[in-house]
Parts: sequence; structure tokens; C-alpha cells
Amino acid sequence: MAEHLVEHDGAGDAAALLAAVAAADPPIPGIGPSTTRAVEGLRASGTLPSEGGETNGAVMRALPVGWQVPLDAEDRRRALSVEMSRATHPGARAQVAACVVAACGAWSLEGAGPHLLLDVAIDEEAAAAALVGVDTSLAEQLAGIAAGTWQVPAEGVSLDACDTAAAVLDCVVRATSLRDGLLRAIRLGGDTDTVAALVGGILAARLEPDDVRTQLPWHTAVHLPDEATITRLAAGLTTLRSRPTQ
Repeated sequence: MAEHLVEHDGAGDAAALLAAVAAADPPIPGIGPSTTRAVEGLRASGTLPSEGGETNGAVMRALPVGWQVPLDAEDRRRALSVEMSRATHPGARAQVAACVVAACGAWSLEGAGPHLLLDVAIDEEAAAAALVGVDTSLAEQLAGIAAGTWQVPAEGVSLDACDTAAAVLDCVVRATSLRDGLLRAIRLGGDTDTVAALVGGILAARLEPDDVRTQLPWHTAVHLPDEATITRLAAGLTTLRSRPTQ
């Protein structure tokens, strides 16, 4: 997602994103069922998916959208989140969940604390649901998090987009540190890699790199893109975010 946004000057193109995913060589690891079906459909018919896609792949890719859009451009961020989601996830519920995560990404860069991020998520869910015309379970789950009553299902976090977004927000609100947030995510069970990645992206966005490394002593074992790629994408997203709102 970050590559796409930087290469397209901040403009999202669902068809171009799906084409890039399909053309990746070697294939992108960990692709979920909705994205897999979308890639197969593109190869078979050359079209974007038109149904299904309520899993969490679009949510997983949503943070760079929030990172590159200024806070005062929330309508543009929301529209971009929906556009990029429909590349693989035409399901309206998945698009709402992606909007929520993108909004949290946008605010986390400004140093927003956990409880402010929960307020942001609640407001964003309502606005995004109205935009795409759907009711979601996420509103009720976010209310449960605010009340301290949300609980992970016995089988762990599912691939459902709304369940994933709720699990992320619960970890963010309860976390005492970046490290604690990641460990909470992993201990939920189920699709923990997705939840932990999003929790890390939100909590670490307001930290300095050295702070992240100090809290995560295992960072040297993580397989990251090369430093030049990370620097280029970070600079590109920063440039996009720094532009005056049109």
C-alpha cells in the first residue's frame, strides 16, 4: 500500500493496486482468502471483485492511508480508504473497518493517546458506515471496549474485518506500552499476526525509532525491507502528508 501511494502521488487506484499484488514476484506472503480470490478473478476476467470480501486484508493494508493524509482531510482519507479496499474487498463492512484503522493511523502520528484513538474509531465507524450505507457489528464492539466489557471469542480473533478492528482497538486501549500491546495481541489467539501488526503500527507511530528498538529487543530478528526502501517510503508518505489540504 505504501509503495502504491508513493508511486501514485497519493492518489489511490484500486485496479492498479490489485494488478501490483497479482504481479508481485515472489508472491506476497500471507495473502488471505479475499485477496487470493481477487487475484484469481483478475487473472481470469481482468476485473475487480464485485461481491464477498468481508475478511481483514483491506484492514491490514489501511495504516499507510492514514499516515499519508493530513488530519484535516478526513473526507479524502475516508474516500481513499474505500477505494483502496475495493481492490480486494468489495464488502462494505470490510471497508468501514479499513476506514477506522486508517483514521487511527492518522491520529497516532499526531501523538493521540489510547482513549482519544478509541473516540476517533467510534466517530469514524459512524461516518464510514453512513458513507457506504451499512450497519456493522463494529459500533457495538467499540462501545463494549469503551465500557470495558469487550471479550475476544473463545476461538480467538477471526478473519472478520470488524472483529479484527475491534481486537486492535482493545489492545491499543489496554496497552501500557508498545511491547505490552503486541504481547496482548498475540495472546488473543486466532489471527494474531494481523492484529499485532496493526497494534504495532498504531502504538509505534508516535515513538522515536530508538524507543521502538528499546521496547522490542527481538527487532533484530525481524525480516524487514532494506533500509533504503523503508527510508524512501517514509519520506514519500511524509511529503504527501505535509501538503496543504486542497
